[in-house]
Amino acid sequence: MKPNALSLQSSVVGRANLRTYIQAAKKAGFDCIKPTATQLRYFFNAGYGPADVKELLGSLEISSVGWLPDIERQGHDFVVLMKEAEALFSMAASVGSHAVELINGPVDWHAADCFSRQVPYHGYMGLLGLPIAEQERLVN
Repeated sequence: MKPNALSLQSSVVGRANLRTYIQAAKKAGFDCIKPTATQLRYFFNAGYGPADVKELLGSLEISSVGWLPDIERQGHDFVVLMKEAEALFSMAASVGSHAVELINGPVDWHAADCFSRQVPYHGYMGLLGLPIAEQERLVN
């Protein structure tokens, strides 16, 4: 990838499919894109493969593929995280991506909002509520 490449982030194009996303990036003069794993999965589920992605890209590159959420998962959730990571890394490599995006959690902002307001939240809370020292021990 060229130095200081300009990459079109997937959230800019909303819920556009991969083909539309690539066309928009080309038309706007971007050097690369950062598609989501969901965009790529939909494309692959429609019967296309990595070679089709590369053909659509032309001179565009993939700067990274997003995203692997809640990377601080513990216990059995860590095993699930590693399986998700393996699938994401494999998909990203298959389309020539230079990286993947990792996001600490909880990704759902409602979890942090409920925690800060001390109201129940019925979803993934990550390490919220644990003492800072324990959070650091778990992620280091």
